[in-house]
Amino acid sequence: MTHCLEKQFHQEMRSLYTKTGRANGYWPKRFLQKVKKDGGLAAAKQWLKPEQGLSSGLQKLARKGRIDLSMEAPVLKEPWCSFFSQEELNEAKNRLTVAGRISRG
Repeated sequence: MTHCLEKQFHQEMRSLYTKTGRANGYWPKRFLQKVKKDGGLAAAKQWLKPEQGLSSGLQKLARKGRIDLSMEAPVLKEPWCSFFSQEELNEAKNRLTVAGRISRG
């Protein structure tokens, strides 16, 4: 079951590329390359390390008012959140909080 969910998460991460591009014309190519290379879960875990900070992609999405299309957003949802440690979940939540402030100007 876990392997199946991991594949679904990978597909969710890949679909963010298309959803983001169609929604606002921002096509995060480096994001897609890393997801394809490392897999969605491994890429997300690497990006959620505290030293990574707020990515330029998340900042762009925030300025467009679309943080719902960020990598951090699905990480916090069921069933994906079960793949992540409390520290990783806190990091995702904190980044979305900061990004939300950017989107409000």
